This record gives sequence, C-alpha cells and structure tokens, in this order.
Amino acid sequence: MGSLLKLTFPILALLFRPLPSLASAAADSSEDPQVHNLFQNVDRAFLRHYLHQNKAKTRKPSKKLQKIALSMIDASGTAFQKKYHVYVVNDPEPYAAASPDGYLFIHTGMFKLKLSDAETAALIGHELGHVILKHWLARLQRELPPDLLEKYAEKTYPVDSPRIARLYRAVRHTGYTPDEEYEADMAGAQFLADDAYPPKSMPGLLKKLYKNRRGKKGKDPYLAVHPLTPARIKQIEAQVPLVKPRTKRLF
Repeated sequence: MGSLLKLTFPILALLFRPLPSLASAAADSSEDPQVHNLFQNVDRAFLRHYLHQNKAKTRKPSKKLQKIALSMIDASGTAFQKKYHVYVVNDPEPYAAASPDGYLFIHTGMFKLKLSDAETAALIGHELGHVILKHWLARLQRELPPDLLEKYAEKTYPVDSPRIARLYRAVRHTGYTPDEEYEADMAGAQFLADDAYPPKSMPGLLKKLYKNRRGKKGKDPYLAVHPLTPARIKQIEAQVPLVKPRTKRLF
C-alpha cells in the first residue's frame, strides 16, 4: 500500500492543481523512482509501436525538420536537455507525438497540410508541452486502475513485454482533456516566442488541422487524441498576443 501511495500522490498532485508554471512542472516528481520507471515504460511503449511495428516506414528527418525540432526542444528548457530522437513515419494520417523520455514522431501526413516552418515548430512545441506538463500521467490515471498503475511503476519492462503493449494502447487511445490541450497550446506558444517564432503560429496550426478534418469521414487519429473545436482556436487566438519571449529562463 505504501508504494501505491507514493505513486498515486504525485499523480493526483499533478491532476488537481491550477495551470502549472513550466518551471514547476519540469521539476515536479521527476526524481521519484516510480515516476522515473513510468517514464521508461511509456517510452518503451512508443518504441514498441513506432520502431518495431513501423520500422520499415520510419526514417530520419530532413536537416530542416531536425533543426526546427532541436531548436524547439532547446527552447522548452532543461527538462529536455537529454538527446531527443526525431523520427518521420511514412503514414498518410496527420499525427505527431512526443514520448516523455526522448522520442518525437511526426507522420508524413502532417506535411500534406503545407505547414510553414513556424507552424511545424508550433506542432512540436504543443507535443513537448504535453510532455513537460506530464499530461501522459493524467492519461494513465484515467485509463488504468491504481493497482495496475503501481505494477507499471515497480520496474521497467523490455520493449516486447505484454505489459508494454497494454501500456501503449492506454496512452495511444486515451485522449487529452480540453484543459490539457489548452495548457499544451499555451506552453507551445511560449516555446515559440522563446525560439523567435511568432506565437500566433499556434492558432494558425490549429486552423489548418481543423480545416483538414472538416468534411472527412471516419475518425482522425490525431484529433481523436487532441480534441479540437472552434472555441479552442478562439481561446488561443485571444491569449497568444500576451505571450512574450522570456528574458530569463525559468528552469
């Protein structure tokens, strides 16, 4: 029971709190050994899917995309001062994801939206925002019962473990909440400003994603996980003029 409480309390603290500062979110619970194990296991879940099931479709990014990604990773702060691995997945569905311990994936379907460099940076910033604000913890808490969540935090599992397969399904198919989406939008907008991109590129990206979805049949994999509405776009449009570059890094 004690280990369960050690794991659950940091997660509940992350779930039930006001909009966190990026500095506190970057530091919060990052040294807890159980949370560290979850970092490792979520990472293995991403690896299992993208680098094992999609190995033939996965390639290194162009020099231009790599430069944009690494610049935004640097702008996001010391929480990402480990080597991030950036991959392009040859998949027509627009999709992108970042894992909590160093992997960023972008589907080729995103390139069909004709994103500008700044909008590509906004996409990367949004995904990094989800990671630095630990939204994946909240998704696991919503999807998995506490006793199973405790098991995932006891140790790290190899990439081919059945537990990792289940963990991947939990993370991949559980959507973010509207509040989490707003937080990631605003975090990404801050990273844009810090990296000398216009923060208005964030609502610009959202508009293209929304326009791409309209009139299509079936479920959009990216928007199924990242709910997008006109109200969210308007909310971000109203807020981004207030986002300014930070003269001093907070973390």
